[in-house]
Amino acid sequence: MIIVAIAGTSGLAQYIAHYISTQTYHQFIFLSRYNNPGLVAKGWQVLKVDYNNSSSLRYALTGIDTVISTISGEAEIALIDAAAHVHVRRCVTL
Repeated sequence: MIIVAIAGTSGLAQYIAHYISTQTYHQFIFLSRYNNPGLVAKGWQVLKVDYNNSSSLRYALTGIDTVISTISGEAEIALIDAAAHVHVRRCVTL
């Protein structure tokens, strides 16, 4: 099974998650700066991450096959760097 990490919890991120959950058999997890009880209430998995802490970000991405980023700026650069360090196979930025 492919595991997808979706960075961000915006409307676009939720649209992507909805597509993944209804059109594929992939598993996904949201990466969020903050707790998000609304997404958890939908039954979706949310992992709180600190984009300024490279070691914890790398740990969060261990075992992830694909990262889809809906974030920007320094946080996105840190995400891409962490994904490269743990050998994530695909990284998509939007």
